[in-house]
Amino acid sequence: MTPQPLSHEMWFAQFDVYLHQQGYRAKTAHRYRTVCRQFLQYLHERDIALEQVDPATLEAYLQAQSQRSEQRHGRAPRDAHHLLNRGIPLLLRLVHGHWPPPTVPTSPQECFQQQVCESYAQWLARCRGLTPRTIALRQARAQKLLAWLGARGTPAHLSDLAVADLDAYLAAQEPTLRRSTRADLTCSLRDFLRYLSTHGLITHDLAPAVRGAGLARACPPGSHPDRSAQLRDPAAFGHLWSPCR
Repeated sequence: MTPQPLSHEMWFAQFDVYLHQQGYRAKTAHRYRTVCRQFLQYLHERDIALEQVDPATLEAYLQAQSQRSEQRHGRAPRDAHHLLNRGIPLLLRLVHGHWPPPTVPTSPQECFQQQVCESYAQWLARCRGLTPRTIALRQARAQKLLAWLGARGTPAHLSDLAVADLDAYLAAQEPTLRRSTRADLTCSLRDFLRYLSTHGLITHDLAPAVRGAGLARACPPGSHPDRSAQLRDPAAFGHLWSPCR
């Protein structure tokens, strides 16, 4: 017999407990609860259980909220996807176990990239000791980089990954990112490059070429960081990381 889905109220109560258990700051937890209540109201109006939510459902919600904000204020908020989505992936991960849900690879390229990201997540837990929330975020960012690389993100070409590729990727991401998010992205990128190098998936260790979380602090308000300052010649660095396979 198929178990009945939990009510939105029961899931929200579990989500509230989870935020407390994970030690979220009061301000952050309040923001997450507010956004998730709006999302649950949207689902309630459409008679959609949380167990039934898929990426298309979430995307439809975000578009509806963005349009509503544009009607009220004359324009959509900057970085609308981030602002309207805060806390929702965490709630959906609690409900589904994984979010976004794993997809079935449809090509050798997708199969390879999925295997790399799954192995990367295990490495983050084993060698870096990160929390499940941080691991999920970094795994998603790794998948995004590999997808952006396209045919270059395959066994035949990934080994040739170069600083120029990373520069182009960061340039493509920057217009939609806040400075703090951009700094966190470079930190995530450095971890993924470290993994790729220690597992022999790229020829050169590019991790030291990516500057980390100090990026945002180095940029005065209103300025735009020079991407060439983010990426440096790897040859100028020693091998800073001890292998952990």
